[in-house]
Amino acid sequence: MLVICNGMPRSASTWSYNVTMALLRLTAEEVYGGYDENLHRFLCGLPAACAHAVVKCHSLDAAGLSLAQLHAAKVVYTWRDLADATASFMTMFDVDFEHTIALMSSSLDLYGRHRRNGALILSYAAITQQPAESVAAVACYLNVAVGQDQIAEIVDANSFDRVRERLKAIGMLDYEERLVRLDRTSYTDTAHDRSYLYDPDTLLHLDHIRDGSTGYGTTRLTRSQLRRLRNLLREKGDGGVAAPSVMRDA
Repeated sequence: MLVICNGMPRSASTWSYNVTMALLRLTAEEVYGGYDENLHRFLCGLPAACAHAVVKCHSLDAAGLSLAQLHAAKVVYTWRDLADATASFMTMFDVDFEHTIALMSSSLDLYGRHRRNGALILSYAAITQQPAESVAAVACYLNVAVGQDQIAEIVDANSFDRVRERLKAIGMLDYEERLVRLDRTSYTDTAHDRSYLYDPDTLLHLDHIRDGSTGYGTTRLTRSQLRRLRNLLREKGDGGVAAPSVMRDA
């Protein structure tokens, strides 16, 4: 089974990746996972003994879109209030609004494709407020039998508290050699850095959790930026996804 965790940036797509990995490991079959925006490269690197593959990405090329359309791959798409996702991404990676809104526009296009193709679509609010139900939804979508105790363990392992503990460990010097440096080709941050570090096991970045709450994006963005996000949602005809706080003052 190939599973593509293809969420909106800063929408808990890393959560969906780790939950998917945990669920598939319950099958006692070999599971391989990782982050790669190049699906062809990821698939070419699969181990021979691999029974399941899980890739996290925020974009999809034509081949990836075709796999999803033909149901040759399972897709878990996560989304978040657009103002929150935008503010979080700008803060996390220290990038400007123009780059961020372009990414969000592309992600909304993917949302439309995935919704039509029957992907599992989970909101950030549901994941953070109803984590057990969200884990169960992923298990059902993947057709993985799972008990309530196992769901509770997966929920706990991916809770904010546990992730913060893992981030502390990742930040320690003796962990540094295990981190992977990823080069960004599309943008640099204000410090002119073209790369960032992440943990290859969990795909967590250093300082992965910033705020984590919902509804704060409207306080971090300018009125002009919020207006452009509202216009973007209208243009995409999103049907309500990612809209709540952005549309509040429409």
